[in-house]
Amino acid sequence: MPDKKLHLAAFVSAGPVSGSPAGWRHPEADGDLLSAAYYQNIGRLLEEGRFDLLFIADILAIPDTLGGSLNSQLRYGALGALRLDPLVVLSIIAGATKHLGLGATLSTTYAQPYVLARALATLDHLSGGRAAWNIVTSFQEAEARNFGLTEQLSREGRYERADEFLEVVTKLWNSWEDGALVRDRQTPLFADPARVHRIDHSGKWFNVRGPLNVSRLRKDVRSSSKLALRIVAAISLRDGPRSSS
Repeated sequence: MPDKKLHLAAFVSAGPVSGSPAGWRHPEADGDLLSAAYYQNIGRLLEEGRFDLLFIADILAIPDTLGGSLNSQLRYGALGALRLDPLVVLSIIAGATKHLGLGATLSTTYAQPYVLARALATLDHLSGGRAAWNIVTSFQEAEARNFGLTEQLSREGRYERADEFLEVVTKLWNSWEDGALVRDRQTPLFADPARVHRIDHSGKWFNVRGPLNVSRLRKDVRSSSKLALRIVAAISLRDGPRSSS
């Protein structure tokens, strides 16, 4: 029988705590959580420990679910008290690691498909094919109020929007065919126009012409990134009843 392998993924918050709510208060905790070195060190430690994936959870507001107040979150440095942008943090970690899968939570409710497709494709290229996406629809009322809404979309509306969002993102990533980026100095031919296409998507939630202005995602994806994509997909798009996130 083949040897069984244990795959390891680390749940990380780009803020004061990841596991214990009081972690930032530990006398030996590294408190420099606003520095690039802090996150690069986390990435290196995980890679040295043979982890397959670093996954950054995220939220787009400071929660106020306890009595409508931010007080407890901010006073005690709770999980939502401070969150740096996960894609920026992962880009920094990418430069300090070689094999670690890099997963980020990104909401389909408060983003535009073109912007997100471009950002993830950029991270995928710069990391050598290690980017992964934890797809969520967001569920906090506080998040809705940061994006011009008085209340969040219905659960059905969020998932309907998410379905179309994923359709558009996939079309954008496929708007560059394999081999479209030529970079022939002598011809000259930088990119083959015949292999780059508009997507001309028209739907209920989005109208996007395309094409994406980032070339096709890498095909030489490292095994750690393939695993990362499988793990994130299993978490976010599992069969059965959808979660409220």
